[in-house]
Amino acid sequence: MTLSKQANQTRILKLNEVVEQLRISRSSLYLKMNEQTFPPPISLGERSVGFIALEVDRTLRAMIQGATKEQLQTLVTLMISERASEEVSL
Repeated sequence: MTLSKQANQTRILKLNEVVEQLRISRSSLYLKMNEQTFPPPISLGERSVGFIALEVDRTLRAMIQGATKEQLQTLVTLMISERASEEVSL
């Protein structure tokens, strides 16, 4: 994985940044997450969440390419499963 891709993968976006990037309302973003057509955020603490920038980028590229709802759901499912399989070296 290239250094720029690693940096993007570990970059976290706050909710307002994602809403601004997508140019949709917060409620529309929550609807997309409930429909599983947009990746859910990760917990950053007790009262804080963030979105993985690489996942947001991958989802936006799929939307631009005209992905169907089912294709987006498949992509989101894949990205969530990739989260679980990521190796973290401490």
